[in-house]
Amino acid sequence: MRCYHFSSFTFISFQFLASPADQTPSIPCDAQPSEIDIALCVHRLSQFTHFNISHIKHRWSGLRTFANDSEFVLGFDDQCENFVWACGQGGYGIQTSPASSQLLASIILDKPLPFQLQQLGVNPLAYSPSRFTVREAAVIPE
Repeated sequence: MRCYHFSSFTFISFQFLASPADQTPSIPCDAQPSEIDIALCVHRLSQFTHFNISHIKHRWSGLRTFANDSEFVLGFDDQCENFVWACGQGGYGIQTSPASSQLLASIILDKPLPFQLQQLGVNPLAYSPSRFTVREAAVIPE
């Protein structure tokens, strides 16, 4: 971050993160962002903001997991003792980690949900891995 001081104001320049928030099916791999995805992200960002993006300093890609119902998968596995699932965040894990970690902690410790999650009407069963059967597992074609 750079800070510029002028006689009448201070301007702080900054960097930010942006994502095209795509859901492109992929087999496990060393994911790399495509040029078209980067261009699409820049285009969308400049359409909805006044940002004039002249270059990309860093770019990366990751494999994001999604459940068939687009909800997180949080809780104990029914078939593998002491295995806990925490997946399906679909790229929103950083933003949702405070609430999902509290939910998962209450499941693991067999404690009531924190008051804030209760007030929001969070139901742990809605995120349970047991809501899926083997038949419903996602298969990505090669």
